[in-house]
Amino acid sequence: MNGQANLSYPADIQYTPVNEFTPNQGDWTSAGPVQNVIRNGDTFTLELAGGRRILLSFPSMTSFRLRFNPDPAAAYGPQGSPAVVNPNLGPVSLTVTENSPVRLIVDTGSMRVQVDRQPYRLQVFRGA
Repeated sequence: MNGQANLSYPADIQYTPVNEFTPNQGDWTSAGPVQNVIRNGDTFTLELAGGRRILLSFPSMTSFRLRFNPDPAAAYGPQGSPAVVNPNLGPVSLTVTENSPVRLIVDTGSMRVQVDRQPYRLQVFRGA
């Protein structure tokens, strides 16, 4: 098996066909503005109102991962998803070209990720 550890996940994760997926049953609200951005290595914590957070991380120069849990007390561990088999896909060198009250722009050399802060919006552009 290509040298990777065999990861097991709880059996209570149920498959939902795409035509049955209903993420918003009336209790979701918009993220609102990003009040603060904290960088820790290749991960950016986007702080929202009420203690909520969005985590933006870069496992490689050509990919990013966005994590959100509406519970302000949510703990974002290193894995957190059975969809992520290998969280480290290669070396990453990030350049923050803007971190202002208006937006955060992170350039990997292969893509540019722009996070508008007022209100929150994410855009991804190919190339640098």
